[in-house]
Amino acid sequence: MKIAICGAGPAALEMSLELSDLGASVTLFSHQRMAESFLCLAEAFAQRTMCASWRLLIPATYYHFVKSSLDDVPTYGDYQKLYLNPLIQLCREKILLKPHKVLRIQKRFLAPHEEVPGRVRLADLFRVIYEVNPEKTLQQQMTNNPALFKSMHTDILCSLKQNIENYEDFDIVVDATDILSNPLPLGASHGHALNETLLRGAAKISYGIQEICRDWSEILKEKELIVVGSGETAGLVLAELAVWLKNDNHKLYFVTTDIRPFLQAQEDIQQVLKHAEAHWQEQRTQFESALRNWQLLEDYEKAKIPRPAMPVPKIKFFPGYNITSLDKMIDTEGVYITIERADFRFGEARREKDDLKTLPAKRIIVATGYSLNYHLYTGLRVAWDTRLNGSLDGHGLHPEPGLYTHSQVNPTEVFNPSQGSERNATIKQNILSFFTKVEGC
Repeated sequence: MKIAICGAGPAALEMSLELSDLGASVTLFSHQRMAESFLCLAEAFAQRTMCASWRLLIPATYYHFVKSSLDDVPTYGDYQKLYLNPLIQLCREKILLKPHKVLRIQKRFLAPHEEVPGRVRLADLFRVIYEVNPEKTLQQQMTNNPALFKSMHTDILCSLKQNIENYEDFDIVVDATDILSNPLPLGASHGHALNETLLRGAAKISYGIQEICRDWSEILKEKELIVVGSGETAGLVLAELAVWLKNDNHKLYFVTTDIRPFLQAQEDIQQVLKHAEAHWQEQRTQFESALRNWQLLEDYEKAKIPRPAMPVPKIKFFPGYNITSLDKMIDTEGVYITIERADFRFGEARREKDDLKTLPAKRIIVATGYSLNYHLYTGLRVAWDTRLNGSLDGHGLHPEPGLYTHSQVNPTEVFNPSQGSERNATIKQNILSFFTKVEGC
């Protein structure tokens, strides 16, 4: 039984080992590092303590594969050292890894409407098409046979360096692609805002957890930040900016469709918000006192002493808003973002005229969520529930026998990798239902 697992997140690695132990020939496809998103988190925020439900990220099979102990709530650094690193090393030893990007998954012969007479569609193999960069192989060939390549025309050499498509056929395919590597864009309906793709190079924009971790040192150099979203990725950013926010010159803005963002957030996030609110109240009290004293001055004194400036909160929310468009700043670096509020989110009692605003933005952090790559499965019998960001049945199963999608992020929670381990058992059980157990095994 040949099984392809597309992706190499923790749940994918666990599943590959489980299926390999059952005798399957497993191939992992991943153009990124194994467990890329979690490694990014561990590298950027090694000392951050994981959420209270961290044990959901460790399946029951964990101690079977990795001989170490995680008793207390670990930091991301501990999680990497004691769990991810041993798991990755074990997979390198036991599982075939192809470091290529999967472009599409299809049947070898069947169209979606076709059947195999007298048999199920599983009889026709899945074809996994992936992208290959021939540069490494080409360099080796040029070293082994320099005379041949020296005689080649430049155009021929350039064509040989271009990426090519290759394929391999499998009985079963599990798409466990790291969904955190596919962040959603800025705009409404999980789409792009106007000019977003055109102006991305003109603004400093970090999409999703991987780019946030990559850009973190540069993010901390900014004086003002705009975060789009208020899920767990946005909460992680807020918690990690606690020290940054202590600088009186730093300001943080949240644009979110939520009416009451971070209502159920972790304690450390709540503490950051409480501290910012206390600072704001203190600033307001000082301003009101200074304003009263200024108003008591004689007119000639007011002409000499400027009116006290209204303080700006360190954290400002724009709840119920979507980003409509981005526009390039003419005279300076950055963009303007136009945000628009949906009145229906507030109910009939909260209708205001000021439902359209424009904000300057030097650095934007996009934490609007993550999505599956639905385009991978054109030509297969798939059933999606885009509201749940996964298969219609909620367990990764589809009308196409032998095809599974291993979504690990619930869009309402935005960042919930615990679902990955829970689905392993369901998918493995369904895979085994296609094969007859040999007596005595």
